[in-house]
Amino acid sequence: MPEGGAELPPGKGGTGKWLRRRSALALCLVRPFSSTGRTGHIPGAGHADDPSGYDEYFLTVWDLLQDVKAAGIDWICRGSAADSLTIYCLGISNFCPVRFEMYFKRFLNLERMKLNKLPDIDLDFPWDRRDDVVEMLFKKYGKEHAAIVGGFSTFQARSALAEVAKVLGVSDRDIRRVTEHLPHTGAGEIAEALQHGIESRDAVFHEEPYASAIRLARILDG
Repeated sequence: MPEGGAELPPGKGGTGKWLRRRSALALCLVRPFSSTGRTGHIPGAGHADDPSGYDEYFLTVWDLLQDVKAAGIDWICRGSAADSLTIYCLGISNFCPVRFEMYFKRFLNLERMKLNKLPDIDLDFPWDRRDDVVEMLFKKYGKEHAAIVGGFSTFQARSALAEVAKVLGVSDRDIRRVTEHLPHTGAGEIAEALQHGIESRDAVFHEEPYASAIRLARILDG
């Protein structure tokens, strides 16, 4: 955890101890929902004691969300983290895996971590408040300890045509019916591929709005 990160309530000890106390308190609240009464043995309940060393990660996320909450910004926790009882105890997720009996022992699974499949906590924020959250993150931890990581997708012929056709009002069913005849090639080579492709010989690519979709889809190449 970067310096100046999560501040624990006074008198609560270290990160692991604070997490265990918080989890133990929450277990008392969710115990009535357990059909076995053995919530301490439910997968996900022991994450605070997990030897993976994720205590500080839990609290860093929790700490940031305190500011997010104070700013009136909502969020949703999704993915395997949502089946962690510790995540629920910290208020990162409002989904109780014990109550709904949805504990899959996936998050913080040590066998998966041995394969370098490291867990993370996926959070979705409103599209019009994401920049505010990013600003909070950099202001709180500094550019030395925070970074933006992004991914991008490239378009091939079928995906490019599908996206453009969708904008032109073509139904999903018709899009699938047409694109399945399109050869696997780059978006910039759609027209050439259609001239020589046996799969697309009987398709309706010369009709509108498909003709316009092909012309526009070529621009999305790469």
